[in-house]
Amino acid sequence: FGEHYLQRANHARKLIREDFDTIFNPNGKYQLDALLTPTTPTAAFKMGEIKGDSVLMQYADQLTVPANHAGLPAITIPAGLSSDRLPIGVQLIGHDFAEETLFRLGYAFEQITAKEAWREVKPQVLMRIGA
Repeated sequence: FGEHYLQRANHARKLIREDFDTIFNPNGKYQLDALLTPTTPTAAFKMGEIKGDSVLMQYADQLTVPANHAGLPAITIPAGLSSDRLPIGVQLIGHDFAEETLFRLGYAFEQITAKEAWREVKPQVLMRIGA
């Protein structure tokens, strides 16, 4: 039973990796250097809102899993606030050994959005912690 499960998991991982290889192939159809995706399907949860709800916590992590299964570098960066002033994040996913590219893209986004109003607002989550 265990070996069969492992074979199926490795096959799924292989398919995920092949999709990313297609996207990042420098001679392929897309030729992307990085992929920008949401980090989570929603804004951050309010403090204590999902404590003990493992299903909801797993749901929140589902968008970061593909990069992990493919063994690719990814970085999450702040991208704004929801209408409830809760943080929203996006992730940049790169091809193998593209960490420098991801850091440069993240820094460029930070510079481009430096004067945006949301950068001046403390997220509701932080206001509860110590501000």
